[in-house]
Amino acid sequence: TVTITIPTNATNITLAVKFDASTTAYLDNATAVIGSTAQTYYPLHPADEWERAQRYYEVHGGLAGAPGWPIFTAYTPSTDQPRFVVTFAVRKAVVPTVTVNGTWTGPALTIESPNEAGYAARFTGTAATFNQTYTNSADDTITAEANP
Repeated sequence: TVTITIPTNATNITLAVKFDASTTAYLDNATAVIGSTAQTYYPLHPADEWERAQRYYEVHGGLAGAPGWPIFTAYTPSTDQPRFVVTFAVRKAVVPTVTVNGTWTGPALTIESPNEAGYAARFTGTAATFNQTYTNSADDTITAEANP
């Protein structure tokens, strides 16, 4: 533990770790408290940690092999634009930026109306038939980044 007194006129605080020798180190789970007594650290259960992380970042897709997930399929009479609603596993902290990555199989997806709970995906059908677009490699993803 380290205890410091912060000046009353301080406008920011920087914490750093310095190593005097070349080494490989792993640092995590630091806490800062107001007061002179360090709190006992209790790590979160991995499921709780995962849920907290997903409040800020979530990935859909990234599976190799066709058809992968997600897969968007709809019958379109012509060049209609079916809309698919996708919900997040965990509600986001703020409205995320949702991005389609990679080269999917089928018509290109566009993302609409993202919010903290999910987003809509849409593609343009190519003919009067079942149209679909899906992931076919590990780089085909939809990412949601919620940076508060």
